[in-house]
Amino acid sequence: MKKLALRFTLVTLLMCGAILSGEEKPAPNLVPPASWEEWRDYRQRGGDLGSWVAKGKTEAIWEGIPAGLEYQETTTWEIINGGDRIRRSHQMVTEDGTIISVGSGNTYWDKESGTVRTLYAGYDMGKPFTGHNTLIGYDKLSGAVRWKYTETSHGKTTDYLIDVTRTNRNTRASSVRKIAGGDPWNSTLTRVNPLVALTSRFNLVGTWQRDLPDGSRHVMAYTLALDGRALFRQDRQIKPDGSVEQIAAGAMWWNAARGKVCTHFLNSYGSSFMGEMVSFTSDGDTATQVLRARGSTGAGVGVSGTVTRVLKGDTLEFHYVDVTRQDQTSPVDTSESSTTFTRVKDD
Repeated sequence: MKKLALRFTLVTLLMCGAILSGEEKPAPNLVPPASWEEWRDYRQRGGDLGSWVAKGKTEAIWEGIPAGLEYQETTTWEIINGGDRIRRSHQMVTEDGTIISVGSGNTYWDKESGTVRTLYAGYDMGKPFTGHNTLIGYDKLSGAVRWKYTETSHGKTTDYLIDVTRTNRNTRASSVRKIAGGDPWNSTLTRVNPLVALTSRFNLVGTWQRDLPDGSRHVMAYTLALDGRALFRQDRQIKPDGSVEQIAAGAMWWNAARGKVCTHFLNSYGSSFMGEMVSFTSDGDTATQVLRARGSTGAGVGVSGTVTRVLKGDTLEFHYVDVTRQDQTSPVDTSESSTTFTRVKDD
């Protein structure tokens, strides 16, 4: 685990193949890359970079880490040095935040041997360790990767085999085993999804409704999509005669480059607005999200303003303030712009 993704340089997001026996010959489906560019492109295109998290209980694998500790480990891979290095860093902690393991290292192309290698170092339970690994091979079709890893910790040097497999776009299965024998440390890595921290406390999923003065209903439906990495919104107006008109749509997601929750809203008038969350608070059963949005109407007039969404149990309020339009000098009167929806069962 820790080293699961941890030391095997950026390989923890890679894939797994059958475990090599003590001899270091790759299985027929595991082939070493012919160049650094081949390996780097494989990691990039396969979505292996970024931050990943694993949870579980430590096993008796690493010399510096005792078995039986509940842990959470976050590992990050990123390309550095103009593209000729992949940097990996990790931190493994207990539930109360105590550090079990921390470290970092670089993966690079070793010209002398013509192989991909990694140098890694850190601290386990406050004591230093050093390690290096060599890529044995990978299989593009199965998404399997195998490394040999050698670590020196607490005065003892141990050899390991590490297998990591792409199980889907956002998860990896990892297995670490001592070459000398023994049970493996199996774990699952999941790509970090910061949006979950919001949607778990600000649950909009479902159908919401408000009655309009003309007897029609404004129905708004929220659905999670893309493996929980986007919240989609679809608005429709159901008229008294039963006819339905699609009137708006939107999405909310985590923008990794901005480091913020972002939104995009469109309506049938041709308006389009992009927004960013500027604050989120919760108190009991009330949660409040504040967004700053900017965009334009269907006529091309620039508009900006602040949108506050307040979730109170089964009611959802929208409040609009500080709204300005490009075509007028005075602020827009939003005193009657607040709306309230009630959660209902899906139609």
